[in-house]
Amino acid sequence: MKKMTKGAIVTGLGVALLLGGGGTLAVWNDSVESNAGTLASGNLDLEAKPGVWTNGQGEKITVESYRVVPGEMLTYTQVVNPTLDGDKLQATLEVTGVETLKAHNSKNITVTEPTLTNAEGQVLPSTVLTKANTEDQPVTASTTFAFSLDADKQENTKDTWDFSEIGYYLEQQAPTS
Repeated sequence: MKKMTKGAIVTGLGVALLLGGGGTLAVWNDSVESNAGTLASGNLDLEAKPGVWTNGQGEKITVESYRVVPGEMLTYTQVVNPTLDGDKLQATLEVTGVETLKAHNSKNITVTEPTLTNAEGQVLPSTVLTKANTEDQPVTASTTFAFSLDADKQENTKDTWDFSEIGYYLEQQAPTS
């Protein structure tokens, strides 16, 4: 080998030994703990009380024995207790089970989005709930089921609709900035 190549190899080995702990090559460093605190997550929960059915005249009915006619509207009203425990938590309240109900005869029944009312009787502007409009107070959800007047001839006579899967679903929405 040439002397220059041997010198480069020896120099490289010497640097590798210094960096690998065979000598001292000082690099200053320091660290400190931030003491950033503890973060806790919130909670989303929904509880419900038994609901009440009313007909278009506002009379309470027993849905199992009531005989609906085309053009009629029935309303299901239920008190729900949403828990939205989170500083920026917001959630929508939706009706569930509608697909199962409508699968029976989709053209003859229309289901509205729930109307939400707070404990003071004020209608909330939307189905989006926040901690501010639900804290320590129940919300009343009312959903209307309209039976079409356009039923042909004897269509849907002596028919049944199963409302057992109708319920409410509370789903978190992405926080707004």
